[in-house]
Amino acid sequence: MLSLYPLLFAPIFRPVLWGGYRIAPYKGILSESRAIGESWELSPMEGYTSIVAEGALTGLSLTDLMQKSGKAILGKRHYARYGTEFPLLVKFIDAREDLSVQVHPTDALAPSLGLPHGKSEMWYIVEAMNGTRLSAGFASPLSPEVYRSAVASDRVTDLLRYDTITRGDLFYIPAGRIHTIGAGSFILEVQQALDVTYRIFDYNRRDQAGQKRPLHLQEAEASLDFTASNPYRIDYHEEYNRANVLLETPYFVFSSLPLTQPLSYMPPSGEEEVVVFVALEGSVSVTDRFGYEVELPCGHTLLCPAVCLPALLTPHQRARLAAITLSPLA
Repeated sequence: MLSLYPLLFAPIFRPVLWGGYRIAPYKGILSESRAIGESWELSPMEGYTSIVAEGALTGLSLTDLMQKSGKAILGKRHYARYGTEFPLLVKFIDAREDLSVQVHPTDALAPSLGLPHGKSEMWYIVEAMNGTRLSAGFASPLSPEVYRSAVASDRVTDLLRYDTITRGDLFYIPAGRIHTIGAGSFILEVQQALDVTYRIFDYNRRDQAGQKRPLHLQEAEASLDFTASNPYRIDYHEEYNRANVLLETPYFVFSSLPLTQPLSYMPPSGEEEVVVFVALEGSVSVTDRFGYEVELPCGHTLLCPAVCLPALLTPHQRARLAAITLSPLA
């Protein structure tokens, strides 16, 4: 078994058609000049697996770590559920243009599509330009016939509920919920580890080769929840210098930690289990139970293995962390 410590990973930048220029400066990386739509912060996905960026384990992939020390990373309860498969994908999204109208498959539907599971996700708004909107569901319940008619006439956007967003807003997007991210959005996304999206409408735009990106209308309709199920935006209250649980889903728990002084952190369950910290504002020193200390700068992500808890979080002046843990629901 590996000698583990709090792990920083190299970001995986994904240039895409609709990407912007905010991710690299937010992370303090000034050498990146490309338009970047996504930065995969913590990824177990084949072909895009996160690589340790510092310390004795530099160069090892998240897959390597899980195969060699999965139980020590996840903790006993979650290892019994997930084994050596890390179950989450954490990313930043910077939308210079509107993203496609899309949906993700559910756990129930996934086997018939040849998938291991579905894809539910959440969005935390890191930053938004004035007037930026996104959609996280239909405006009202509708029939498949009404939906098909709107899709055929490129009017599916007329069926959506839109919210104007600002920094700190939080949305949960369960699998099956139609959604789109609007131009001007800068988002932290946490999702089940599945890189499958079914596009419904892409504004008839073309890629750099002049081709329209493919749509997935059959799979999308099979996945869609045609009800309009509130809430869309998640209301919450937070206090400084404590872990505030903002969202609990069947797959992950999302907490905010606004800090002005040191805090000893344990997950909401009170158990030793994996936690992913993301520095949303400011920077923090993270010291594990063995005294290993690592700096977590703004815009970066750190995986703290279960065996390394509790962790002492020491902000440099004022800071704000996200803490992502796995759901206790099995």
